[in-house]
Amino acid sequence: MSDEFEIRQAQPCDAAILAALAEQTFRETFAASNSIEGMDEHCERSFSESIQLAELLTARARTLIAWQHAQPMGFVQLRFIEPP
Repeated sequence: MSDEFEIRQAQPCDAAILAALAEQTFRETFAASNSIEGMDEHCERSFSESIQLAELLTARARTLIAWQHAQPMGFVQLRFIEPP
């Protein structure tokens, strides 16, 4: 990975990185208005490595990861299905 900014499609080997990044960004966004217990419960149900892997293997979705200085900086998931 170079020091330049890069956006690439996530691969199954990125599941652990996505799990950590998704939990980190969720906690940074919502921790101030939720209990620690509620945050822990939601993160456990929503951001595990196995959940991220299943999402990466879904044919009707694409996940992109943004990198800078060899560090994941953010991600986006595009779903080609009806929203839940």
